Amino acid sequence: MADTDFVLPEDAIRLRSYLIWQQEGCPDGRALSHWLRAKAELEAELRAGSRPRRRTSAGTKAPRARRRSLAT
Repeated sequence: MADTDFVLPEDAIRLRSYLIWQQEGCPDGRALSHWLRAKAELEAELRAGSRPRRRTSAGTKAPRARRRSLAT
């Protein structure tokens, strides 16, 4: 495997392609297109040195969970 090759978890591609499908209004017959676009987006994010972003169904970056203080 070359240094520029990345192994993406299938679940990450599946989730991203699902969110793309939702953003486009749930069209029929575009599964392969959505899968390839999701894979390309995730690979580009990895090449850029960033962690793949979690997206909400609206396509925006999901907010980070806040840690609660255990001190009372």
